[in-house]
Amino acid sequence: MRFNLPLLIYSLCLFYPCYAQETPTEIRYTVMNTHALRYYPFETDADSIVRKVIEKKAGDSAQKPYLQCDVYRKTAVDWVIHREFLTNQIRDGEKNNDPVYRHIIKPYLPWLKYARPQKENERYLMLTTALYEDYYTSYSHAATRKEGCLHQASRKEGLYRIFGEENMRFAADKIMGEVDLFKKKNDVLQRSLPGPLSEKAASAYRYFLSMEKTENGESLYEIAFYPKNPHALGFEGFLYVSADGRFVLRKAVFSISLSIANSFIANILFTQQFDVKKDILVATGQKNYFTFGDDLKGCLQVTQTTGYDHFEYPESLEKEVFTARKEKDYLTREEVFWENHRPIPLTAAESEVKNIRTTAGQTPAFRHTENLVYLLLSDHLRIGSFEWGNVSQTVSHNKQEGLRLRAGGNTTTALNKHLLLGGYVAYGLKDKKFKYRGDIIYSFPAKENSIREYPRSILSFSYADDLNRLGDDLLTSKRDNFFHFDSSGDLSRQKIGQIAFEQEILRNFSFKIEGKYWREKPEGAVQYKPFTNSELSFSFQYAPQELFVQIRENRIYIQPGSIQLNLKHRTGLKGIFGSEYNYHITEGSIYKTFYFPENAGLANIELSAGKVWNRLPYRLLLIPHGERSYLFDKQNYNLMNPHEFVTDNFVGGNMNIFFNWSPVSLFDAQSIIRTSIGGRMICGALSENNNQELIPFGNTINPLGKTPYIEVNAGFANIFQIFRIEYVRRLTYLDNPKAAKGSLFVTIDLSF
Repeated sequence: MRFNLPLLIYSLCLFYPCYAQETPTEIRYTVMNTHALRYYPFETDADSIVRKVIEKKAGDSAQKPYLQCDVYRKTAVDWVIHREFLTNQIRDGEKNNDPVYRHIIKPYLPWLKYARPQKENERYLMLTTALYEDYYTSYSHAATRKEGCLHQASRKEGLYRIFGEENMRFAADKIMGEVDLFKKKNDVLQRSLPGPLSEKAASAYRYFLSMEKTENGESLYEIAFYPKNPHALGFEGFLYVSADGRFVLRKAVFSISLSIANSFIANILFTQQFDVKKDILVATGQKNYFTFGDDLKGCLQVTQTTGYDHFEYPESLEKEVFTARKEKDYLTREEVFWENHRPIPLTAAESEVKNIRTTAGQTPAFRHTENLVYLLLSDHLRIGSFEWGNVSQTVSHNKQEGLRLRAGGNTTTALNKHLLLGGYVAYGLKDKKFKYRGDIIYSFPAKENSIREYPRSILSFSYADDLNRLGDDLLTSKRDNFFHFDSSGDLSRQKIGQIAFEQEILRNFSFKIEGKYWREKPEGAVQYKPFTNSELSFSFQYAPQELFVQIRENRIYIQPGSIQLNLKHRTGLKGIFGSEYNYHITEGSIYKTFYFPENAGLANIELSAGKVWNRLPYRLLLIPHGERSYLFDKQNYNLMNPHEFVTDNFVGGNMNIFFNWSPVSLFDAQSIIRTSIGGRMICGALSENNNQELIPFGNTINPLGKTPYIEVNAGFANIFQIFRIEYVRRLTYLDNPKAAKGSLFVTIDLSF
């Protein structure tokens, strides 16, 4: 039976009807028209008109008075389904009594009553999955170059409740970007695009007079523009400028250049309106359309509508007015607030969202599907106010424990919005021993979805008694995951207690303070003296412009920071709880993405380093993370055995390069498969100060020598838009008989 994804997805979320001004087909044809502009037989260039528009805007900015602006923004995520396609699916299912129809589609058919035509007598039905309303008052002052935001209020429904308000809002805003035609650089889809009306835009764009037309009784020039270089990053579309000699920009309809079209996003369209207030050009409205999928069947459409209300306060009244506005309750979520401050009214159906979600929660099929999708995304199964998981670690196997069974879980915010209690119990059928862990986590701000969701401000205590791989942190390791295995069986018994405080600030900066105590003894082939240790550590991360969507404690990174800095320092506390060592260990890394010119591709480069400042036993030295997995790991060493090497100082490098081309393009010019190459390297010979500690281990543990460990990879990414295949080859230390020389890996790699 043929069926498309939208009907399954909408059952997860809250759906309610709304009306849009543009259908997916209309958006697609408009975007196609912008992509074809460079092939139009234009005869009259419009460089002089555009230059006057730019000059006029520059003059306005120089004499800009004190200005206030009330901004209202509505972001809606909608499934738009073709009525005929949906009807055919239902008819075929009923006729054939297909099991997919009976068990998956039919239980959700009652929700189709909430679907309404996208337009009157339209072939499309629209089901809204998420709605986010945002209102704020911003201000700017030309004399002081002072800008800011005075007040902000928000309201969210649907997916925003499931995935978190901040994550969804931030993702939508960052992906769509704040497009300013007069700005030198605009960030859209993780790309930096020059504005077609910026001061140096003439060097990047071509402008042609398309026609003169009349709108609302005003004569306008229609100016077509597109990048001079067909492979360059940029916008393309139409500018509408008054033809009365004032050269006032009235409207813009544009998309992004075809060279950066995205495999996930089918069509992108921007529309902006402008007006003149007190002889100043200001934006009065903006709409961004992003569509995902096939508009002739069913697609996801994200529509962001922004309305601006500009007004001026005399500087003499600045203090009094600001004080008066601050006294108002701009953080209220009451409907009366939105009725007074919503310039773009909601439909009657949108206002019923709370009642519909209440009804949805009472439908078993809805709850079951919601829990299933949550299980796939988070590896946890929700049962009332409790989560069972990690599900993928319920059954695993290793040489030391044999078959390992594990059961665990934690409470959720449905029980307490500040406190989480969790843990697990595990048992090995071969060693016949129990292992366990317990967690207590307190979040200072109340959380709606997960205690660990952004922004984190949490105090946690954890205690675990379990086996773990040498060199791994028991509290963060996932060695018993189904997709990972430890063929050597070299595990140690660890008892660890940890108290930590973690704080995230301004989304770009986070820090963590940890106090840890642990006892460890070997239980595998590698033997060493058992020890007791206590340490205090401090770490921080700085990642501006980082973009992710959070599912439980997991973060799916859509965009890494423009630069990412990490630093961690650990200090041993001899004598505390029987600890035997004083020491200092420092590790750090820096990560950066570089984009190639002409949209040729990008390179992700990470440099890392670490140093042990004291003489220490083997287990407290630095052990590079060798990964034995069925999945390709972009960060760790795929062909290095676990705890194969040890060092007390290192410099490492990790590079992944993606080219927006592949050999498939020779046969299919529209192929979206990308070629990937990369490599990982670590060097740093173990110093003589610590090398003697390895003598008893013989060839089991190898000190990292003067030769760096190197492995390289090559493959293809974006296969079926989500899969990546890589062949990895090890180049050094090939004399180890237990080391794989080369292997093929597959992984899921979502990228924009």
